[in-house]
Amino acid sequence: MDIGAFEIFEARLLFESEVAAIAARTITDSELADLRAALNSMIAENEQEQVSENADEIFHLLIAKATHNEAIVSVCKHLWALRNRSVVSASILAKARRAGTRPRIDEHARILEALELRNSAAAREAMRDHLKRVVELLLDSAEAEAVEEALRKVKRERERFSLER
Repeated sequence: MDIGAFEIFEARLLFESEVAAIAARTITDSELADLRAALNSMIAENEQEQVSENADEIFHLLIAKATHNEAIVSVCKHLWALRNRSVVSASILAKARRAGTRPRIDEHARILEALELRNSAAAREAMRDHLKRVVELLLDSAEAEAVEEALRKVKRERERFSLER
């Protein structure tokens, strides 16, 4: 069964926001250092011409691992696997990448800061805000492509019925 990007992000929004809140209470200094390294890798990846989201995935899965709950880690891994393997999801994510969308460093830094402060409410809010912003970017990308397709269709019809024949 192919699951759409928006369904996956809705599940991630619900789940990862709470995961961040839990992780704020359980994360170790060593895990914070790993998360900081993942953020630095994300910065480096964003500077590359080819868009890569490897560090983004690692960042999110490190937060899940910081809960010290294997069931939570398993669910987060599954949601990322769905995101990466779903044809429908891959298509809309590819459109967003072509439009120049890259992982947002400032949003990830805000999540990390809340985790460093061990502030559950702030971590939940930062993750929720981040994932909502990703959904908005995907919606903008889908909308832009739909408008472009509608314009192409109208242009073809104008050419078909052109009075200059």
